[in-house]
Amino acid sequence: MDVLVLLTFFVGLAASILSGISGGGAGFIIMPYYIFIGLSPAQALATAKMGGIGTSIGAITAFKGEGLVRKKLILPFMVIAVICAVIAAWFVPKIDPVVFQKVIGCILIVLIPTLFINKAALQPGERSRHFIVLGYTSYVFFAFMSALVGTGMGSLLVLVLMFLFGLTALEANATKRVAQSVQSLILFILLLIQGLVVLAHGIAGIAGAIIGSHIGTKIAIKKGNKFVKMILAITMLVSGIILILVP
Repeated sequence: MDVLVLLTFFVGLAASILSGISGGGAGFIIMPYYIFIGLSPAQALATAKMGGIGTSIGAITAFKGEGLVRKKLILPFMVIAVICAVIAAWFVPKIDPVVFQKVIGCILIVLIPTLFINKAALQPGERSRHFIVLGYTSYVFFAFMSALVGTGMGSLLVLVLMFLFGLTALEANATKRVAQSVQSLILFILLLIQGLVVLAHGIAGIAGAIIGSHIGTKIAIKKGNKFVKMILAITMLVSGIILILVP
């Protein structure tokens, strides 16, 4: 058990470095790992949310002072995240996430080419009211799916912020991290109350996630938006394949 807990720290560290760079992707490493070592899907999701808190903390500390967080979006996104977390906490013990994961895997792969579209209307900048309305609608859906399933949704939320709200890749990563931190915290508490969190692995995971996410985010800031988009594309491809093929 002690060896597995130590292994959890290093798996969380590696997964969060990737997530810190691309804005998502830790779930496709940590969720299968938890299930492989014997946790149920519900326990894996609940325990991973504890690591998600660490990922947010590490990223937020790295983004501090960089001016990348779109503050006007934080409050509405946090309200959405809280509502989604409360609703999802009721559903998590009752669903099998496998079906959702196959669909998410296909969506991730299909959307990869959008990262390289050069159309002016989809470049960072101001968006029309129609884009913003669609953006909030999409954010609600993917925030709920993030709370319910976890795996792969971070990347999709980054895409929503980039294309529908007009943020750069780094701004999308930073803004999503701050807004989603409250969702991870609330969902973790609600699932902990239901007895689904395996605390030993959760503590190891959150420690690894704080360090890894901070390192990954610093790399992303140093390398810039083009690098982040490339890593995001690779993450989406690998995540999608794994979600589709792994039972």
